[in-house]
Amino acid sequence: MAIALVAGVLLCRAALATDAARFEAESMSYGSFANVVSSDGASGAKALRFEDDGTATKRIVTSLDSTKVVVRARNSDYSTGNTQQLRVLVDGVEKGTQQLRSRTYEGYTFSATIPAGTHSISVAGLSLENKDAMLVDTVALVATDGTTTGGTTPLDPCDKWASPTGSDSNSGTQSAPYLRAQRLANSLTPGQTGCLEAGTYTEADKEVNISAGGNASARVVLRTAPYELSQARINARVVIGSTADYITLQDLRMDGSYGPACAPGGTCTILPSPTINGDYTHLIGNDISNRRPGSEATLAGICNNAGSGGTRVTGLRFEDNLIHDCGRLPRSNYDHGIYLGSTDGAVVQNNTIRNNSDRGVKLGPNADGTLVDSNVIDRNGTGLQFSGDGTQVSSDNVVRNNVISNSQARWNVEEYWGTTTVAPATGNIVHDNCVWASNANTYYDQNDGVQPNAKGFVSYQELRADPLYDTLGQVGATSACHDVYG
Repeated sequence: MAIALVAGVLLCRAALATDAARFEAESMSYGSFANVVSSDGASGAKALRFEDDGTATKRIVTSLDSTKVVVRARNSDYSTGNTQQLRVLVDGVEKGTQQLRSRTYEGYTFSATIPAGTHSISVAGLSLENKDAMLVDTVALVATDGTTTGGTTPLDPCDKWASPTGSDSNSGTQSAPYLRAQRLANSLTPGQTGCLEAGTYTEADKEVNISAGGNASARVVLRTAPYELSQARINARVVIGSTADYITLQDLRMDGSYGPACAPGGTCTILPSPTINGDYTHLIGNDISNRRPGSEATLAGICNNAGSGGTRVTGLRFEDNLIHDCGRLPRSNYDHGIYLGSTDGAVVQNNTIRNNSDRGVKLGPNADGTLVDSNVIDRNGTGLQFSGDGTQVSSDNVVRNNVISNSQARWNVEEYWGTTTVAPATGNIVHDNCVWASNANTYYDQNDGVQPNAKGFVSYQELRADPLYDTLGQVGATSACHDVYG
């Protein structure tokens, strides 16, 4: 069974944005009867909660003829047992009504003949009042075959499979999947895609080590299976070794807080994840974090760490990821969302980088030729830093068309050259970004949070505007930031 490719105008530029097989319910248009809430078990830990009867709608474009609509939904935790109902409409025509069965998320399937093209998909809640609420997680269109409309491109790209109910002694087919993400990664050869069914994956040694990759014409891909309604979750450190070039990690939820501890006496508590030392690695549409809530907030560290241990990484790409809540609290000054230590030609584009303890993006000490473009970089300790140390500096980096806002500890954009013994960096340009400073220490609010009198970067044509973030953390529709972003 394949799921139609769906592109919605309101899809957020974060986790799942590149997986057009489904859309998040909270991206639908809705009225005062509903609101977005945190919800355990939901994709991205958020859902659309219907407090009263009403209909949420999304305009989509599908490239496949579809035969079903699947809505992942549940009753509220405080349901009194009344008959809450879920209804689906396509282009205003009712396709069925079902009674909600459970307080845990389930898929509700509605038959619908939907030809390729532009359509309006609506989800309605009925018989809802007081505590009898409905939570909707995701909506997907399902086709009966695995091809696009033209019948030339397989939608299902999976060559090997893993499942939380599989076995590592299996053959890795869809009907006989492996159990562990490590076993799946080890089985892949150039040009192959390994797909993880939804669920949680752990490793005895707390690491998934990828030591063999692909080539320029045949990448190795590790991803969530495209038909799943939630991301596969890897509760382990992910390491891409220096011998593993041309790796793609796609549509995964990676929680590095379950990785190995650092050696005693060091500057970290948990080893960085993902750690990237292979060239031409692509991270696309992932949810990446490593800080657990409450008392376990110290079990955290750097998330994405590229070019460490003397290895220089070329051609790295981050696109459409949600990189959030990385690093210890209280802040240590060592834990960053993206840490490009020694890289050439990296691209950081269309990501949401938020609530990371220290730098949202750290370029240095030897990151050259980086493009940081069209990201939301919000509520990090520092938004973005250019840096160098010893005989190394970071040069020729361009930061443009981002929203950089609300840094909590220091500047939205800053530099740090340490004890460098070489000439200051050159060619670092920051321009046409939307910047908004709200630091409790007003010293860091001057110049809209862009460090003044910098020696290693030039800033010009920055737009000062409030992003007016909505309940999903996206730049508000009326924010002037859209003049330079999106």
